[in-house]
Amino acid sequence: MFMMMMMMTSRGLNRASTSVIIRALIEINALDRVYAVVKKLIGNLLVVNRHRRYTAVDVLCDPFVLTVGGSVSLDDRLDELRRSRRAELERRTKQNRLGFRHGVTAPHG
Repeated sequence: MFMMMMMMTSRGLNRASTSVIIRALIEINALDRVYAVVKKLIGNLLVVNRHRRYTAVDVLCDPFVLTVGGSVSLDDRLDELRRSRRAELERRTKQNRLGFRHGVTAPHG
């Protein structure tokens, strides 16, 4: 695709057209990065072995979910956020399990 764009610009397109093409290439590159993250998430959900498959907590701690589909940049805080989110979700899961055993649901929040 890049070669096709280069051929088009070498045939005499004006600067405005070249600018549009360059912006489109940048957007495609960004989409490719998001696609790779989504592909990894979906791949982890479709694992046949239930012990290796993502759990609900794993999904909620996945970088794609934490960054709201890549729209929020958390590069320097991502690992810390994943750890704290996982700890909170596991704490809630434990509370819910204990509540169900005793016939009471745990409060959310």
